Amino acid sequence: RLKNVGHKIFYFGKVEVYHLGGGSLPYNSPKKIFFNYRNSLFLLYKNLHKSKLIPTIFIRLMLDGFSATVYLLTLKFSFFIAVLKSHFAFYKFISKFRKKRKQLIATNKKTHKEIFKQSIVFNYFLKKNKLFNKLRITN
Repeated sequence: RLKNVGHKIFYFGKVEVYHLGGGSLPYNSPKKIFFNYRNSLFLLYKNLHKSKLIPTIFIRLMLDGFSATVYLLTLKFSFFIAVLKSHFAFYKFISKFRKKRKQLIATNKKTHKEIFKQSIVFNYFLKKNKLFNKLRITN
């Protein structure tokens, strides 16, 4: 978004950053599941190009449904409920995000070679690319 409005992005290669990896909520927290599912739907809705929005959201909803089913079948009821709640929250706030989407899409006139245009999920689970530097960014 910064590049879209004319800002330059710099980095310092020798700086090390340590990330707690969701340190504020434990890995097995239904609240964490809720936020992860809901926020990723918001991110997709706000930022995807209109030609990719419907197919990507549809695929995402199908994957979330599959995930929720697995939680249900493995008796992780609180995780199942968290996925359901995340979707209801997404639908509830979609009109609010429609305005934000219009603003963001209006500034998103450029393409950036740095953006990974494939599925991270596909690369992680099926291609077994567990590290960022293993992804080939050839767009």
